[in-house]
Amino acid sequence: MLVVASILSSALAAWILLRGLYPLSYRIGLLDRPDRKRKRHERPVPLIGGIAIYGGILAGSLWWLPLSSSHLFMLLGAGLLVALGAFDDRFKLGVGVRFLGQSMSALLMIFGADVQLDSFGNLLGNGPVVLGALAVPLTLIAIVGMINAFNMIDGMDGLAGGLTLMRKGIRRH
Repeated sequence: MLVVASILSSALAAWILLRGLYPLSYRIGLLDRPDRKRKRHERPVPLIGGIAIYGGILAGSLWWLPLSSSHLFMLLGAGLLVALGAFDDRFKLGVGVRFLGQSMSALLMIFGADVQLDSFGNLLGNGPVVLGALAVPLTLIAIVGMINAFNMIDGMDGLAGGLTLMRKGIRRH
């Protein structure tokens, strides 16, 4: 029942945020404008979906779930990515600034939430390939790589979210 309450309250919070952020997005210029090259829409479209979804996840997590420091660092790292994405959408940040923000988010997850690749498993067939001192740098590269991979496919409606749900479903199964 706790999971259902968390999901429903997250959805409600995201919906409320969408309704509230919609007019604000026009006032502050957080819009995707048509350019006739890659974009099919004819009018500016608010870029608020990620903010609303993150706000919903944050609300549902804080209201209903027991949060450890690891969870809080994961939420903080994700929040940094959402803020970075919103600033990039509005101000077109340079590659270096985006890379720095993504790296900071990854480091929050690595050191705050103890997210780390310790080994490559039995990759070579003769026992685990332990990473040792390379664990943190390789984890950083992997996280920043995944962030950018999802960012590349995010332009196709629903693809990034669908892949995430499929991955979650496979992991649960």
